Amino acid sequence: MSRTVPVPPVLCTGFDITEALWRYLEVGHDIPLVVADPPADEEDRIDEVIAALDRETILMMSFRQHFGLIRRTAPAEDRKLLEIPYVFQKQLRYPEDSKWYTRLFIPTGAYSGECYTSGALATPPQRDLKVIQNWIECANRLLPDDEARERAGFKLEDLQFTVRSVRGVTRPPYYHKSEREELLPPRHLQRILKVADLPAALA
Repeated sequence: MSRTVPVPPVLCTGFDITEALWRYLEVGHDIPLVVADPPADEEDRIDEVIAALDRETILMMSFRQHFGLIRRTAPAEDRKLLEIPYVFQKQLRYPEDSKWYTRLFIPTGAYSGECYTSGALATPPQRDLKVIQNWIECANRLLPDDEARERAGFKLEDLQFTVRSVRGVTRPPYYHKSEREELLPPRHLQRILKVADLPAALA
């Protein structure tokens, strides 16, 4: 018998940008991205699979750090729209086992569990599309030239809309003073805190 997983009361919507961010940094900004080896004592005490996942997580965190540095060069009005990527863990199942992977995520909204169970979040709501389009435009303006934007710019079709538990996504652990002023409290949560009729928030 399959077990029904309860839907959290509040869900975070957004877009997985992991592969697109890799291209943006490596091709667009000419930043070499390599998988770092964990410390030797760590590798001695954990198995090969866990070590590989640790290296991947280190790599994902470096993506976020690189983007945060690039973001600081944006105009003030753009920085307010340029969310630094959050992270979530995604489980991928294989015939023999399953593994967890770190993914990078731009949050664009928050909705009630009822919105999810009703099917209203099967596709991105219009307000989420507006948020991610603004983010894409601001991020692409930070690429050095039109050729770089063509080769490595973010495109909506390259991003994957996803719905996660609010507790399942993690913002950067530290913001500089200017980043706190620009990005806190989290914009994607502000609206749901003010809306009484949550299902109607999709309208």
